[in-house]
Amino acid sequence: MNIDRFSVLNGSVEQKLMPENRSAENGTPDFGFNLFNKLGKLYTPVLDKDAMVKPNWPDGKKFALCLTHDVDSVSQYALRRPWNSIVLALKNLGKPEYKKRLINNCYHYLNNFAHRLTSDPYHHFEKWLDLESQFDAHSTFFFFPEKTGKKHFADCGYSYNENIKFAGQKCSVKELMQEIDRRGWEIGLHASCRSFDDVDEMKFQKEQVEKAIGYEIKSVRQHCLYMDIKSTPVVQNAAGLKYDSSLGFNSNIGFRFGTSYPWHLYDSDKEKQLEILEIPLAIMDCALLSPNRCLALDKATAVEYCKLIIDEVEKVKGVVTLLWHPEYVSRESWFLVYKEALRYAKQKNAWFGSVGEIGDYWNGAGIDTYVENNTKALEVSR
Repeated sequence: MNIDRFSVLNGSVEQKLMPENRSAENGTPDFGFNLFNKLGKLYTPVLDKDAMVKPNWPDGKKFALCLTHDVDSVSQYALRRPWNSIVLALKNLGKPEYKKRLINNCYHYLNNFAHRLTSDPYHHFEKWLDLESQFDAHSTFFFFPEKTGKKHFADCGYSYNENIKFAGQKCSVKELMQEIDRRGWEIGLHASCRSFDDVDEMKFQKEQVEKAIGYEIKSVRQHCLYMDIKSTPVVQNAAGLKYDSSLGFNSNIGFRFGTSYPWHLYDSDKEKQLEILEIPLAIMDCALLSPNRCLALDKATAVEYCKLIIDEVEKVKGVVTLLWHPEYVSRESWFLVYKEALRYAKQKNAWFGSVGEIGDYWNGAGIDTYVENNTKALEVSR
């Protein structure tokens, strides 16, 4: 079959494959509806194979590895998140799904309260920085806002004044953000689910992160990858964000839009390219390793899947974006899969970068011109 690159990258192909009753409120599309999955090409960046212009990465590196972390939780025994969920559930008791959430969150609240004075296994953010330093690499830490104007049951709900530990020292979440930034890592916005189509909400959340670190941020990832390809890029762009890395899957890995290359997102209503650049997500920890859902792989098999994706991207000189949640430092096998992915990419001569570093380099080099110059239909066989 023939595939038009532009129709893929502006989202129109994906939208046509969605069920008729699906709306943007349903969140991230399942990979089962994806064109490249149906073609058996989900793990291959097929749009990149015959690109007329391929990237040249710094220092002669063969491809890029983009490192990211979504800060969904800062403490295993936090009280604020289950309490907020209890309040939201009480306001929505007329909806059957909220009754179960009320029971679950009451349990979590009581359990966390009972453990509030014990050592917290999530308080090891320094391990991520220490590991990445071994590879001369920086990553992006996407922090959730303290407040949201539009509530959602999946909101993270931690306070920047909340006390945690970093490298054994007591500090607030705000001080953690500042220390990560001071060391040269990037701080970005982990925008809430309900921000996806609301410019004012996106700006409100962005400003909270900026106030914490003292300057304007440029990178964003939507929480739960809750992004509508038609409205969210316009919202992010209007909020002054430069780079997004939300276009991937919650339940699988691979190339949702058939490419490992960053590209400028599109305003389909005004039929124009936006300034915001997408750095597509390829591999998320939960999709690989969560038990009883997603791929549910063991450590050794997860490493092999990571190597498969890295090998494919090396061939086209693209970008492999990794997402590992910082709280899963408490799961040793998950942390070791991340470490092995970095080690393998280093062995394959990758350039490591945060979302901001990858985006700045891509824009500065003007690499994305291949999109405009290579829009003929691509023939893909099953």
